[in-house]
Amino acid sequence: MGDSYHQAGDVGQADGMFHQVAASGKNFAPDEILELGGANRDNITANAMACRHLHEDHQLDANCGDQMIAVAAPAPAPAEAPPPPVEAEATTPPPAPAPMPRKQDRN
Repeated sequence: MGDSYHQAGDVGQADGMFHQVAASGKNFAPDEILELGGANRDNITANAMACRHLHEDHQLDANCGDQMIAVAAPAPAPAEAPPPPVEAEATTPPPAPAPMPRKQDRN
């Protein structure tokens, strides 16, 4: 099922199926494997194939022996602080026009 979802482009659904198989397929070695083109001569477990698919999609699973995921859960992303409120900015008055030259007296 995971391969079918992956081929259809639904990687999220495919990885969900691969996580399920990684957890429950540790002792199950199918007779035939699609990726091998038929017979499973090496007795590869369903868990191993699911883990391979998960690692190809850059996913970690504790059932695949990925110790990083088993030791610590990913830290939640820090919440963004709201921007500070905008305060009114002080403005300077426009410059006063230059004084006009005084007119000469005729007297």
